[in-house]
Amino acid sequence: GKKQQIYLRGDADKGLQKLHKQVIAWRFDLSNLKPEISVLLKGNHWTKIERPRKSYEDMIRTVLVTVQYLHFLRKNPEASGKSCWDHLSKVFR
Repeated sequence: GKKQQIYLRGDADKGLQKLHKQVIAWRFDLSNLKPEISVLLKGNHWTKIERPRKSYEDMIRTVLVTVQYLHFLRKNPEASGKSCWDHLSKVFR
């Protein structure tokens, strides 16, 4: 399909630095206590995404829920569907 350019816009260093850079790739890490999502920015460095701006939450909710679901199942492979839903509702309250 048609290639689209995606940009990361936000704050770094606790709000001291403003970011607006092109995103080349993204990855997620499920091995930590909480799942982490990172993006590769133009200039070849990875940046961890802490939390989306309120205006973008609805747009990326599917990605956040999917990563959280995979993280839960990785740690609890025998979990029931109900316990998965309970975990997701607790995380996204």
